[in-house]
Amino acid sequence: MHRIDTTNAVADLFGVGKPGFGPGNPSTNTPATYLDEDWCNAIQEELATVVEANAALNKSNRGQLLAALQALFLRTSNFTGANQSLSSASGFQKLPGGLIVQWGSGVGSNGAVVTLPTAYPNANRMVVGSDVAGFQVFGCTSRNLTQFTIQTPATTISYSYISIGY
Repeated sequence: MHRIDTTNAVADLFGVGKPGFGPGNPSTNTPATYLDEDWCNAIQEELATVVEANAALNKSNRGQLLAALQALFLRTSNFTGANQSLSSASGFQKLPGGLIVQWGSGVGSNGAVVTLPTAYPNANRMVVGSDVAGFQVFGCTSRNLTQFTIQTPATTISYSYISIGY
């Protein structure tokens, strides 16, 4: 893509080195900015490439660019099916780009091993826990791709957690 560069483009309209279109002025016999085939073809191909990433060009469909952009940036498939598991107790969501957020809850004691809803393919970056029944202190240690260990001085603890990895 390039900015208009015909002989009568308005120089520096959008900043230094950024020409633009001018309306012309009939009283001074100044024509509006000329269009040339190079610029028109460049714009056509830039836009057509976006549309063709989603569907074949259709001369009678005036909504193809919008549909292509929505398909590109609002892919609901990224947030459904195998990319998620939602339940009342635990689940996960795989985000575009590879980040995975997991959560869960349960009752455990010191040294209890908690298995995550899905294995991380590369790394479990963090686990943060919360005591849901009171003010018991606990930590989440020995985390790996599939699980972590509860560390607490309490006999038992009702916990919830969130884990982030990729």
